[in-house]
Amino acid sequence: RNNYTKNPKRVVCYLGTWSVYHKIDPFEIEDIDVHRCTHVNYGFAKIDEYKYTIQVFDPYQDDSANPWDKKGYQRFNNLRKVNPELTTMISLGGWYEGSEKYSDMARNPTYRKNFVDSVIAFLAKYDFDGLDLDWEFPGSRLGDPAVDATNFLELVRELKTAFEPHGYLLTAAMSPGKDKIDLAYHIKELNELFDFMNIMT
Repeated sequence: RNNYTKNPKRVVCYLGTWSVYHKIDPFEIEDIDVHRCTHVNYGFAKIDEYKYTIQVFDPYQDDSANPWDKKGYQRFNNLRKVNPELTTMISLGGWYEGSEKYSDMARNPTYRKNFVDSVIAFLAKYDFDGLDLDWEFPGSRLGDPAVDATNFLELVRELKTAFEPHGYLLTAAMSPGKDKIDLAYHIKELNELFDFMNIMT
């Protein structure tokens, strides 16, 4: 699913799953044009602020644990049956998730390990091809420590190491603003670790 020989251009699409709740013209998973996108990111999963593990954001919409759940993850990954070359990712974070608990997780080696282990289990359980990090943004919100950028880099290193035996993709949604880039990212090092980065414009 990650072979770009035929078409090296990536078209990365994000699904904002809250769109299913729109009263006028809701957008469902099956509305995604799977032949226009090469990669689709399911937005969003979240972090548990006590255990620092990846969690389902909206169990009713996303999960399939109960008969009444809408099985969003399963339906999303089933899009690969329509286009076998499609890559499906879970995107973690988003603006409304905040930044504080990401800072707390990334600064603590034990919390980082808990998080990385939980991501591996999550990707296997729900059959995603990889993780897209959408922490908005390391070091750039009021009260965030200046060490966020270094901790973010260490988190990405640990995720990359854990992903390699499984073949999972690791990507991120990144700010295009120089003010945030200077605070949030060690670009040269991250460029060696991420499979690719999605620049928000």
